[in-house]
Amino acid sequence: MTTAYPGALDALTNPTAADPLHSPSHSAQHANANDAIEAIQAELGVAPSGAYATVAARFTAEVAAPVTAHGTVGATETVSAATGLHTLTLDEALTLTWADLAAGRSWVLDFTQDGSGGNSITWPAGIKWAGGTPTLPTTAAARFVVQCYATGATDASVVGVYVGALS
Repeated sequence: MTTAYPGALDALTNPTAADPLHSPSHSAQHANANDAIEAIQAELGVAPSGAYATVAARFTAEVAAPVTAHGTVGATETVSAATGLHTLTLDEALTLTWADLAAGRSWVLDFTQDGSGGNSITWPAGIKWAGGTPTLPTTAAARFVVQCYATGATDASVVGVYVGALS
């Protein structure tokens, strides 16, 4: 069998106890599995298609995104959607803005209230909240996480999910 991957998924048939031993033959089963494995290796291999030179580079860029430590932020802060994880300490009411929005980007915001707490966040206009607008913790030293996902390149394309309080 010639594999259809990566253009389509292969339809490999697993023999059952009721099938004759020659349908499909043992060698055909191996050939089918080998063709599928070779197609996966050709797609991912050491030089996968796309902008990444290796599978490790692709993984690092897409899954193990770097942390941007914003430190203690003031009244305004810009967060890049191109960076996976942002840590921010609130020491006053914060107005947040986005940069580098593009469809398919996601990022995590890890907030900590300062020792006084009571700090609020004004989100970019148009953010859509999964499950409704959350009530975020404002107690001193409270830590909480928000996940964001962009479906486009505008503020109105961002979906936010309040993950929850960590402390």
